[in-house]
Amino acid sequence: MFNRDLISHMKTGSYLVNTARGAVVDESALLEALYTGKIRAAALDVFVEEPLPESSPFWGMGNVLLTPHIAGRSPHYLERTFEIFMENLAVYPDFSQMLNHIEISRGY
Repeated sequence: MFNRDLISHMKTGSYLVNTARGAVVDESALLEALYTGKIRAAALDVFVEEPLPESSPFWGMGNVLLTPHIAGRSPHYLERTFEIFMENLAVYPDFSQMLNHIEISRGY
């Protein structure tokens, strides 16, 4: 989704946050954009390869915040997840009415 072309259209100095899936961002295009300043900084919770290899340049970059795939966690995570589950169960099998439903045709 965030490939070299899309990143090139972002405002210079933008920030990129990925807490979705590693494959959403082309990591080599992101590295290039971080090195050149096209993207000022990134916060990354997910990666194409997990755990992130020790050899990854992301580890040594001062403009990158790395988290260990737990950015979605909060003290209320389980409670909120259960609420979404119950709301989705109430409208099942009408997927169009579900919260956070999967759009397979759109790739997420």
